[in-house]
Amino acid sequence: MTSGVTNDLGTVFKFGLTQTGITENSILNNFAAIYPNPNKGIFTIKTSILPTKLIIYDITGKKIITKTLSEMETTINISEFSNGVYFSSLSNDKTSMTSKLIISK
Repeated sequence: MTSGVTNDLGTVFKFGLTQTGITENSILNNFAAIYPNPNKGIFTIKTSILPTKLIIYDITGKKIITKTLSEMETTINISEFSNGVYFSSLSNDKTSMTSKLIISK
């Protein structure tokens, strides 16, 4: 998005806004969706590229789940883990993505 501001001398200053950081919406890199988020420890991953490798890390970086997704839509249950922030990593031969997961029971 680009916007502009004119000062008293008539000079136009243009500036743009760029979003950075971890993507938190449900559509990520156009190859996968993770929903709902936040969740109660049960969520769905929908992917358009198979196979896709899933790794879930806790906030300390410890791997808590590693799984190869072989279906376009997979339900994941990590409800045995505590409330908190986790990170999911999805990867395949063409692309990869990391997103934040929030468990709130």
